[in-house]
Amino acid sequence: MKQRLLTTTFLSILCYQLLFSQIRQQKPEISVKFDWPAWANDQNHKYLFLHIGKAAGTTVFCEVVNRADPTTERERRIFCPNHQHEKKWVTNQNKNETEGKEPWLYQQRYGTRLHMTKMQGVHYKGCNELNVFLVNLRNPMTRLMSAYDYEKQPKNRWQHKAFPAFKQCYPNYVSLESLLLDLGQTNLTGSTGTPFKTSVVGEMNVTSSSFCRNLGIDFIKGRITTYPSHMTFNYQFYEEQYFDVVRRSSNSTLFKNHYHTLTVRKEYLEEDLENIEMLLRTGTTRTRTEGNTRIIGKKRITGSDGDDGTPTTLNSSGKHEQLSREALDIACRHLCKDIQSYKGFLYRSENLSQEMKEDSITDLKKYCPFESGEINYQCN
Repeated sequence: MKQRLLTTTFLSILCYQLLFSQIRQQKPEISVKFDWPAWANDQNHKYLFLHIGKAAGTTVFCEVVNRADPTTERERRIFCPNHQHEKKWVTNQNKNETEGKEPWLYQQRYGTRLHMTKMQGVHYKGCNELNVFLVNLRNPMTRLMSAYDYEKQPKNRWQHKAFPAFKQCYPNYVSLESLLLDLGQTNLTGSTGTPFKTSVVGEMNVTSSSFCRNLGIDFIKGRITTYPSHMTFNYQFYEEQYFDVVRRSSNSTLFKNHYHTLTVRKEYLEEDLENIEMLLRTGTTRTRTEGNTRIIGKKRITGSDGDDGTPTTLNSSGKHEQLSREALDIACRHLCKDIQSYKGFLYRSENLSQEMKEDSITDLKKYCPFESGEINYQCN
């Protein structure tokens, strides 16, 4: 009896995993038109914000969080002490501004957020069915630069506090350029447990044993879960949380009809927020990206680590530098799976037109020219 139960359980899990794999590999697209105004007019409807770190997530959170909800007070006090919402909304294509009597609809429909944690235990306020997500996105390459620069600072938690092995392998605040060039070498020798061997890479000495190289690759890919960082909580991680909802749904095979995604891209913060508000109010959106230059009311929204058009990363001396073509190619190769998860979120976005999605893919290709518009499920 026990053996039969184990066999049945194993077969159920196997079928379940196969079904999930088929769902995940369906091309993300919008197949059913959703009545957004009807959804937004129901006060019981809320969305879950997937807060992706180092992609202007805190800026987006402070803009969309419902300030009238007392349960958000603690988070707002910590993360948004100087942020003030202006109750203005662009009402038409001519961008005439009118004074609103209520907060924006995307503020009123905010439920809660998921940030650097798994779905289990997340309390989704005021909604019987979890089916609407808000996701903040950023070009995976510029996100990598920002996340690495953040994590390598002595005051932050990762390299120098939680994971001494990385510091031993890559000491002295090694730059992202040097780390990537080291990971791209093909003539490394040594393995875990053997003495470290050192080679000159970039502007400094970098330990390059196979142990350290594998460690660096795991770090870039977000595989080191024992010592989590912004590298660990990447697009792949949040896509897995997204699909965890699908996986647990009784209607998982119809997830494209029942699950809906809104997106705010760091590169187009104002544009995307206005499109979300327009979608919730009218069911329609603008069809073309106009750039991150407009102002909502009298307030310009920018990311906390805003780009000046030429994204850079910090070298070992704390000076800004651009990544070389060779380093970018190595990063694109190691982040292949994460890039596909980024595309998945982008293509599911219902507030973005096809032209807007293509704009983001074009920007991605500036860093990773071999990436196509299709999702590649063959990444190593």
